[in-house]
Amino acid sequence: MDSYSDQVYAKMRDDMARTDAYRKALHGVVRDKTVLDIGTGALALLAVFAAEAGARKVYAVEANREACIKAQETVRARGLSDVVQVIYGLSTNVTLPERADMLVHEILGEIASIEGAPHVIRDAQTRHLKAFPAPSPLMRTSVPSSASSSICPCEMPDGEYWASREYPVILPPGTSTMKLSRFPRRLLLSRTWHMMETLNFELEHGLPMRQQHNCSFAIDKKGTFAGFIIRMQASMTPEGQNEIQTWCWDEAAQRESCHGHWAQQMVVFEAVEVQPGDTVQLQVHIDTSTFQPSYRFTARLRTNARPPRPHAEGEVKEGGVWGGGETGGDDDGDGGEGGRRLGEEGGWEVFLGERFIDTPNFG
Repeated sequence: MDSYSDQVYAKMRDDMARTDAYRKALHGVVRDKTVLDIGTGALALLAVFAAEAGARKVYAVEANREACIKAQETVRARGLSDVVQVIYGLSTNVTLPERADMLVHEILGEIASIEGAPHVIRDAQTRHLKAFPAPSPLMRTSVPSSASSSICPCEMPDGEYWASREYPVILPPGTSTMKLSRFPRRLLLSRTWHMMETLNFELEHGLPMRQQHNCSFAIDKKGTFAGFIIRMQASMTPEGQNEIQTWCWDEAAQRESCHGHWAQQMVVFEAVEVQPGDTVQLQVHIDTSTFQPSYRFTARLRTNARPPRPHAEGEVKEGGVWGGGETGGDDDGDGGEGGRRLGEEGGWEVFLGERFIDTPNFG
């Protein structure tokens, strides 16, 4: 199992919005309880918080051997060895000395589920918790309580953005996803963010293995659509406060005050011109049935103006959209080079393509 560097762990620790949210949440719910910390990391930060908040026992599980050894050293240095027991291995493989009352975890990424949280938490609810669902609605079983990912169409970051980065970035041909920190708000093409996944870690019926969400975005300005930007948010309590948010706009007012360690994930599509009045439609399929979640993004453009042919996606044949094949390259409004006419609705529908993310599990 790969390990984060000491620098990355320190950046997580110093993300005060994240750190303070967990510390505050744990102080309210773990006293005299047995806690399982999944993916404790080299700093054993959440395990230490739970112990300091009065937990009876904390089992801190870590799958990377080097990080596990450092976590044990951290616990000893803090004088918490009687309360915190660090266990080497994946939480899905280990057996605890006893079952826990509740879980604490931060196996969340730029997309909430991308580090495998749904699969891991389903296993922990079944094998490691004393009771799930909780016998009383007042009893907590997880910190955080929920997480979600939302998505918005955007333009490609421009020269101004790349010049402001600390390190140069080289994008290989065929790049379909990018992690971007402090994405510029000026590059959003819609005022609307749609939810593309929700993870309720305390839901009575458990976490679903698959989700599908259909999103429709009204384009608010003229620009060049180049994909979608994704942001993650998490709530420590069932009230849904979204104490953790992964976006930090690249604007002067926020550059000094924002120290979040998460980036944003961009799903890259072929560029196509859009204008106010256009609509981008997106269907998102998510499968979290295994350690390795997978995502499929299918996008279409509805426009009143006959659209230009996009580049690589232009040859894709999907329900009469774009020329070639059965529809040919005619100009009679039935398909062809300009897309599919929408009949009485007017305008055109353009198939923008599909993108897939299949990621290894990090947690």
